[in-house]
Amino acid sequence: MHGMVSSVQDRWHARLYFLRPILRLSIAFIWIFSGIISLLPETFAISSALMTQSRVPELFQPFILYVLSGIDILLGLATLLNFRLLFIGSLQCICIFAYTMFISFMLPEFWLHPFAPIAKNIPLFVAILIMMALESER
Repeated sequence: MHGMVSSVQDRWHARLYFLRPILRLSIAFIWIFSGIISLLPETFAISSALMTQSRVPELFQPFILYVLSGIDILLGLATLLNFRLLFIGSLQCICIFAYTMFISFMLPEFWLHPFAPIAKNIPLFVAILIMMALESER
């Protein structure tokens, strides 16, 4: 026992050991939750109004909402099930970037919203990158 000093790597591993699955579950939750919440009747109308404001033709709005909600739910389920996290994380980063760019150009006032719905994409993006980095060590 005399010469057994923990290294920096040992301490990092110990600190992240229990956080790794919590991080993955948290990321899965936000994708699944956002996909489901968008499909509720109360929020469907809000989403349609935002799409109208973004100049999305009314004819395509339900289709777009169902597809994007489905993608969110699938990305969340894949994360929850620990399925190909490097690939799924990459898709999540692409989606976050696309959502953020679309909203930034079509609804820039969301950057000033008091609940910061767009600004929250930045730490989520970083959290996904961390999840991917921890996954690549397996």
